[in-house]
Amino acid sequence: MTGYTDIKYAEVDLRGDEANRLLFEAVFQNESWSDFMSDFYIDSTIPAGGSRKMLLIGEMDAPLRLSAGCNDEETATLKSSSRKLNTEIVGGLVGLCLEDYSRSIYNEMKTAGMLGLSGDARGHFIFQALLERFKQAMQKQIVANAYFGDMANGSSTFNLCDGIFSVLLPVAQGEGMPVVSGYGGSALQLGDAIEMLTEMKEAQTVELYGVADSEKWFKVSRAVMDRLTRDLRDGMKGSDLFGSIIIDGIKVPTFDGIPIKVFAEFDKLWKDVKGLDYGNLAILCANNNLQMGTDGSNPDAQLQTFYDARSNKTFARQKTSFGFNYAQAKLMVAAFNIPN
Repeated sequence: MTGYTDIKYAEVDLRGDEANRLLFEAVFQNESWSDFMSDFYIDSTIPAGGSRKMLLIGEMDAPLRLSAGCNDEETATLKSSSRKLNTEIVGGLVGLCLEDYSRSIYNEMKTAGMLGLSGDARGHFIFQALLERFKQAMQKQIVANAYFGDMANGSSTFNLCDGIFSVLLPVAQGEGMPVVSGYGGSALQLGDAIEMLTEMKEAQTVELYGVADSEKWFKVSRAVMDRLTRDLRDGMKGSDLFGSIIIDGIKVPTFDGIPIKVFAEFDKLWKDVKGLDYGNLAILCANNNLQMGTDGSNPDAQLQTFYDARSNKTFARQKTSFGFNYAQAKLMVAAFNIPN
């Protein structure tokens, strides 16, 4: 998927000639919730605000030696390391007062008998619209934080967790993850995107190289994909490496046999968080290597609605928890410039 724009209209049968049509502002979602979740191995059993320790059993050094008979000595040991998948508790609260719509549809709703004596909006189409937008906005914020969250960030919208590009990949580089740099900071030129993906594929560790092409994926920004598309159309050297496969009934582009996913707002979010233009971001990753911890895989599992008579407002409250990490640094390659 390359993202989609949600466009909705709702016909409302009201007496009067005002506001008989609801127009929902077009909202771009980078990907569906299911597409986003497919990037991660999901552990939905971690208690809210809790953590799970991941124990990584390392590769054993060559244990064989020439035998010394009864004097054989221990020749190798089991290596292990651990990493925590932490989750943070987050929450949101939104409210709606029907009288705020007195200049548009409130009077028509009263005339049509759609409102009782109270201002409780539960069950009415306006509140349903609020719930839909609330869920969309939460999902979009979780996706943005998954890749660009930074708990040290002063922004209240990007500090919900430590994200993949903003925090975790620089750590992974120190643990053996290859990084392809030099493509960020300016617009990609003719052939740059093909060269970048080629370098990423060639930079794979032997561990990632040994993973079947169908069991790993590229995820690239829109700028990278646009440049790839132009280079393919222009028949640039290397354009013959492009193809496509069918995954779950959807045609997915591939580069040298590896599926390509597009995150259209990678570069925009990189600028929002790091203040840098032209991120030209990409990651090559094995399936299930990125990890998500949560207390429930359904983002609205703990959604509550209630009416407060004193304020005459109807509220929706969401509480959940989530966090992200990776399993093995050697099963990823990233293309990004780490800011100083």
